[in-house]
Amino acid sequence: MEVIFNVDGAPLLAHGGKVMMVTKGTPTIATDTPAEDLSPMNYDEKFIVRWGDLNNYPVIAEGYIRKSSVLNSGLKYKWMATIAQGIYAASQTGVDADGNDIIVRIDDPILQRSLRDRKVFNYMLDAFRDTFKYGLCFPEFIFSADGQTIDGINVINARFCRLTKDKQFVAFSEKWEGMYACTAADITYIPVLDQYDPMADLIRLRRAGKTKGKSYIYPLFNRFSNNVIYPLPDWDTARQAGWLDISQEVPNFLKNVYKNQASLTYIVRIPYSYWDKQFPLKEYPEVTERRLKITEALKKIEDTLTGSENAKKTLITHFSINEMGKAEEKWDIDVLDDKFKSDQQLITSAAANSEILFSILVNPAVVGAMPSGGGPYASNSGGSNIREAFLVNTALAWVDQQNMAYPIEHMVRFNGAADDTEIKFKKTILTTLDTGAGTKQIS
Repeated sequence: MEVIFNVDGAPLLAHGGKVMMVTKGTPTIATDTPAEDLSPMNYDEKFIVRWGDLNNYPVIAEGYIRKSSVLNSGLKYKWMATIAQGIYAASQTGVDADGNDIIVRIDDPILQRSLRDRKVFNYMLDAFRDTFKYGLCFPEFIFSADGQTIDGINVINARFCRLTKDKQFVAFSEKWEGMYACTAADITYIPVLDQYDPMADLIRLRRAGKTKGKSYIYPLFNRFSNNVIYPLPDWDTARQAGWLDISQEVPNFLKNVYKNQASLTYIVRIPYSYWDKQFPLKEYPEVTERRLKITEALKKIEDTLTGSENAKKTLITHFSINEMGKAEEKWDIDVLDDKFKSDQQLITSAAANSEILFSILVNPAVVGAMPSGGGPYASNSGGSNIREAFLVNTALAWVDQQNMAYPIEHMVRFNGAADDTEIKFKKTILTTLDTGAGTKQIS
């Protein structure tokens, strides 16, 4: 018997022999991260907090994302949709009669061109990636040689970052994933800006001459998580509820079923007398030759009954009626009922995929999810549900976009832009055909 276990060692499915067993319910505790462990590791009096029980939560997260196609594509959709179509600098000049903000682009070609720079775009790509995957990211301000301006923002890969317990430093090392193989000599410490007022902290550091040749981290967190040091990403709820395990094990289960089950479709009963008449013994003194002829005939029968090119074809056989009125040499072809039904497994997989997308606030319809089997996960509204889901995602993206815009706003203001300079995201929304266009760009 083969038993399929999840990463925690809990049996999910078992098959083989005469039974198939399925574990019901979901685990009440995710054993790899039951609670945030704030006990620090001491490296030369720098107290660094473990990220996960074994200081390897990013490895666990990457493993789930890599193995789940729906989670990977859902995060990538949210990543691309939130970055939208780029950014620009603007200021609010007032409010119109309807109470809407009047936003005016700042007429500064140098500023606008700097926001289209590849370095800024790379910052957004990496910052959104790490925040959606791990729940936080670590942007690093790179100062000019004289320390008077910020040349750019570099996002340090969150997989290799750990925070000190006082949140004053980010400890960077590519050996964290070696499970305590990291030594003090392998760690680089980068100071963290004040989280309450980073801009004021930047100005104080410049006045004190502490920005020349230095860099500082402006960490960004998933603030919906109440963890003290390392916030959990939104999708982690689907992991702890067991939906990620289910979505990964259903295809494994189906693969094993298709590999091991007996897939007989027909039973064909041919009377011995048919072969006696078709290949009389007296005409085949060599038994081997007769067996070869019968084998060739059986192969033709099998080829006639199977294969997509033979679908709906007719098989004609003949038989005679003896003196007693009974059929002789009559073939019987029985179609076997396939006892294994995959529909239920597909419905379970569709439900798991939907729950994973719900955990990251992505409507399954917007990524084309229309599972078979009916039910609440399979509705379709002629495309309007996709448009409405996309519009909701666009509206909800404002929080994440604003969180990522703050470091850019601090950079341009630190470099001399007006204090009312704001960073705005360009967006494309889907419209109906009666508006005369399929899309419309908004700010």
